[in-house]
Amino acid sequence: MQLDAVQNKIVRSRPLGISLLKGTSGSGKTTTAVYRALYLKNNYCLYNEDKILILAKDSINRDDIREKYNKIEDETKVDYKTLFSNNIDRVDVFTIGDIINRFYFEYTNSTKQWFKILQEDKEKNEIIAECTKFLKRKYGVSKILDNKYLDFLREEISWIKACGYDKIEDYQIADRIGRKAKKDFGPARFLKNSKEREIIFELLESYNHKLQSSSLIDYEDICSLALKRVQSAMGNKYTHILVDEAQVLTKTQIDFIKKLLISKTYSSITFIINKTEKVNSNSWFIKGRKLCNLDLGNKVKNYILSKTYIDKAEKKIIDMGKQKEINISMENFQYIDLKYHRTYDFKRDYNTIDEIFIVEGDKEESLKGDALKAVPVYSDIAAGEPIMINDEMESEFYLPQYWFKGIKDCFILKVKGDSMIGADIFDGDYVVIRKQSTAQKGDIVAVDLEGNATLKRLSYQNTNVVLMPENDKYEPIFIHDKQASVLGIAVGIIKNR
Repeated sequence: MQLDAVQNKIVRSRPLGISLLKGTSGSGKTTTAVYRALYLKNNYCLYNEDKILILAKDSINRDDIREKYNKIEDETKVDYKTLFSNNIDRVDVFTIGDIINRFYFEYTNSTKQWFKILQEDKEKNEIIAECTKFLKRKYGVSKILDNKYLDFLREEISWIKACGYDKIEDYQIADRIGRKAKKDFGPARFLKNSKEREIIFELLESYNHKLQSSSLIDYEDICSLALKRVQSAMGNKYTHILVDEAQVLTKTQIDFIKKLLISKTYSSITFIINKTEKVNSNSWFIKGRKLCNLDLGNKVKNYILSKTYIDKAEKKIIDMGKQKEINISMENFQYIDLKYHRTYDFKRDYNTIDEIFIVEGDKEESLKGDALKAVPVYSDIAAGEPIMINDEMESEFYLPQYWFKGIKDCFILKVKGDSMIGADIFDGDYVVIRKQSTAQKGDIVAVDLEGNATLKRLSYQNTNVVLMPENDKYEPIFIHDKQASVLGIAVGIIKNR
């Protein structure tokens, strides 16, 4: 199992609090995490109490990680050996369910309280139906309490509990991202600070009361009691935690994992997130939710594995019955300078992204080090209907310094949509944005439009500011009655060839 340069950089990076390792299926996230665990064991477990926890999604995932860990440990005995290395087994591998159940049972044994676990949706719906009868008498006719909405109400109660919202004020202002209700079986809109949320929260309290009076408990309560127990527990904690398939975690589970961490200057948590895996509605790591709402602290490091993991830099393929060898790690790009109307061809090896090759005919010029500028890359901006701004940095793109003469602060956004094809900006292109809050007529601008981002050409009609698409199938956006601010102007386009 040989790592590429990007993976090695992640493995050997200094542990600094909480980090996110993201990638698609097959991008080598789990393998990188296992190497990372071994590196941390031999370099950042300085005292006898220092231990490492690897959390898996399920037993199959857990057994796969254990097998990888044992194999990689044998292969890298020399590579990671340091002054702090010893033969003590410092690494535990459990499923998230294993460790939550352990602390839950510690709680019940210490309090002498035992519960019957409520698992069937049908049973939960029956209890919720009983609770709605009382609320209907209190609030009168309310569509939110319709019996057709029982599944929606059960899922909403589950979500509130999974988020750990025990105060109505928290629920009233919560961003309800990821909620989907079937037509006629749930509300089409669900506003913050609404009467509907007030009713649902009271329904939640009534539901919880019925569970407690019958010594019943659901899975969300198990997680909450495990969190309560780990907050008061002194031992059984870890210096470093790596969580595989973390996209399935709820807010309560994330809080529980954070409490498992021993607070030291070199302690760390790494959440490994599969960007292509579907998540349930209670999951907290979902697209559109900003990191500041995840309560992970101010310094969260993002790592991206953007390519399918390959053990070797080169692979052999069979072509027309002949064996040929090709380099599959090289990426070809074209940079269009919008300011000076110049075009450059360049390429890079994704294993060494901090070096690029400028291509002119048959000649190639290598640039690296101080000759390059590291430009942060953020996720989608809409060349179509505006989409939610995501302020997570996904990666960095190294480009020649001389392309940015006179440009101090810039960033890159990946384009989603086809509204700017008339300006040669297509879906999947990268747009280089010069960060500034003002723009002139005719500039292609990135605009924050009431919390959503869009890319359009700036224009004026009479006294009205208009964002003009470069595709006839889209309508202009008039922003005289909207809250809007310029994020920057487009100075370049990067096309993947």
